[in-house]
Amino acid sequence: MPRNHILTNACTTVGIFEGKLLQQSRLLRTVYDHLFYRSMIRREIAAADLPRDARVLHIGAGAVPFTAAALAKAGFQVDAVDCCRHAADKAAQFLQQTSPDYHHRVRCSCAQGELINLAGYDAVWISLHVPCAAAIIQRLHRESPNTVVIWRSRSPLVRRMYPRTQFDAHCHIPATRRFRRWTGNVSHIRQQGGNCSLLHLPHGQAATIKTVPEHGDLPSMSLRAGKKITYLGRAAFGGPCIVCIGNRRIAVCHRLARQIRVQQETA
Repeated sequence: MPRNHILTNACTTVGIFEGKLLQQSRLLRTVYDHLFYRSMIRREIAAADLPRDARVLHIGAGAVPFTAAALAKAGFQVDAVDCCRHAADKAAQFLQQTSPDYHHRVRCSCAQGELINLAGYDAVWISLHVPCAAAIIQRLHRESPNTVVIWRSRSPLVRRMYPRTQFDAHCHIPATRRFRRWTGNVSHIRQQGGNCSLLHLPHGQAATIKTVPEHGDLPSMSLRAGKKITYLGRAAFGGPCIVCIGNRRIAVCHRLARQIRVQQETA
């Protein structure tokens, strides 16, 4: 059977599975989520290192948008996009039924991935079945250098089921972090522009503080927007983060360090 027929049949089967079985069975959704999505998305969110109110785009959300739901639950404002109108409509229904507390943070719509306006997002998630993924990533690299990009690729065992050019192009796009799931799928995270939280700075890295949370102790510690710092690492045995401001060393608890946004200095 020609490869394009195999691909079409596989995509049709996945569509039926998502559109029918997962929509109707809570038990099956829970099992599917635990097996293939939950831990992966948690690791992606942690690696993306975004502020809680970040604006996020998810391309290839599908009819059962596990990723979009998890992103909304994490506090992000999410635009979930799929090229199929039926899938986008089903996704909106799914979120209203299964995520009553945070479905209002997700806006579902239908659009072609290569035509989406990518401006204004803090991060873009790209599902593994999006055929124009490489072109989207390259556009983000050129047009939105401060946007975090997260994309997924299949294990070598099933790559033949998907368009060859998609994976060839991914191989030439550098990622700052990647990790492999038990299924063999790989998540790639590209932290662009050097913007991250204090907690995720590399040891010895110089940076400028961009934003700080409201906290009574921070002014007395000289931790305020515009200050230049050097991150010295974490204290032993899981202790606080140590930063240097001038000749002064300051210990910052992990909770505050995660909320302080910095811009890494380049050589």
